[in-house]
Amino acid sequence: MSANDLQFKMHDVYEVVKLLKYSVQIESITAYDNYLLVGNRLGHIFLYTTSPRVQLVDCNKTFSKRPILQLTAISECQIVICLSDERVSVLDVSRDKVIHLKTPGLQKTKGASTFTVNVKTPDGLQSNASNTVVRLCVAVKRQLQVYYWKGKDFLEHSENINLPDIPRTLVWCDQTVIIGCKNEYYLFDVTMEQVKPLFLTGKNQEPIITKISDTMFGVVKDSHLIVMSTMGKLAEQQFIKWVDTPSII
Repeated sequence: MSANDLQFKMHDVYEVVKLLKYSVQIESITAYDNYLLVGNRLGHIFLYTTSPRVQLVDCNKTFSKRPILQLTAISECQIVICLSDERVSVLDVSRDKVIHLKTPGLQKTKGASTFTVNVKTPDGLQSNASNTVVRLCVAVKRQLQVYYWKGKDFLEHSENINLPDIPRTLVWCDQTVIIGCKNEYYLFDVTMEQVKPLFLTGKNQEPIITKISDTMFGVVKDSHLIVMSTMGKLAEQQFIKWVDTPSII
């Protein structure tokens, strides 16, 4: 058989679908199972199903009047954690609706700038609400607040942790929260409740942190991605050099 006799059919790995058909800036996106949540600048949250076809399931236009800056879905508990109007809230999406839960335990998050979540299911157990441990770390001005999910609310995990500066980004890896401030990176040991400095962020750049695994992360300094363990030690593949300083990873 000659090469001319062979016919190949292209396989479409991705399908491009326009979800929002009007001009409103998207601020945050999260996904779980076959669902997609989109938060926009007006404070609206849209819930889509992506299977068997993309379809709008619900829209909450009364949740907030400020931009939806951050969304993180916890599929095991069928909740979504949201940051808007300098406050962290919880959305119930268990019934294909975007419902704002009353969470008295998060009242102290007023003034929040960012948050990060750790979700852990013990080995050998099924991933569901009763077996899954969900922890939340919130940056409120120059403090870290740590919570854990119980029932239908977040409860305080420990005392607030004071920081030398206001966090701009947080990433949770295992028992460590990596903190990016304006001028410096820090490590927060959740178990020991201790904060230690790493190094400066670089010249005139926002802190950028990316999770690589449960025990490894990368931080950007100038035009390098520095790979480290949660113990604060450099990895074997220590540096990845970019042509220019990245804006996001």
